[in-house]
Amino acid sequence: DTTGAPMIRIYRKAVQNAVTKEVTGDLIASGTDIRFTGQENATYYIEVGHGDPQHPVDCSYTLNVKSYTVGTVKMDKAEYAVVKGTPSVAILLSRSGLEGKVRVRYSTFEGTAKPNVNYVPQTGVVTWGNGTNAIQKVTIPLIPDLYTVYTGDKEFTFKLDILDPEDLDEGELIPVLAQTEASVKIKEI
Repeated sequence: DTTGAPMIRIYRKAVQNAVTKEVTGDLIASGTDIRFTGQENATYYIEVGHGDPQHPVDCSYTLNVKSYTVGTVKMDKAEYAVVKGTPSVAILLSRSGLEGKVRVRYSTFEGTAKPNVNYVPQTGVVTWGNGTNAIQKVTIPLIPDLYTVYTGDKEFTFKLDILDPEDLDEGELIPVLAQTEASVKIKEI
């Protein structure tokens, strides 16, 4: 923008399509609203509206888009199987990219295996800092079966999710989840 007018930067947060605006210089206009409407290939479509009737709708804006290689977060398996009596199961998480801090939320969900009966329920957040993609491990403790009779295989689910936009730290990026859940089977022998 060669007129010296204030610049608006529009940020699209992956998956949620949330848009924020950063204004440099003087305030554009009170009531300015910016809304992300879609993306096709590398073209971003936005709408800019003004709540102030003194400012024309056909203003000129500069759209700056910075691309990050955040990468994909995935589990090492789609299904985990352990023999009854095993003390725990380890879920390995990997990230393919290196740019930006990313976090994913994880939790366990009951199936035929019951929380606090067959396994200790887990919830938490795994974090990769900017420039890191080391494998992260989540350990789920299993509870020994006190019955000596055959009770059958048991199963529960381990799920990954992205954080809600309001829970993101300043400058934090949202990864792509290659896989959102895996089954964990406790096998009877």
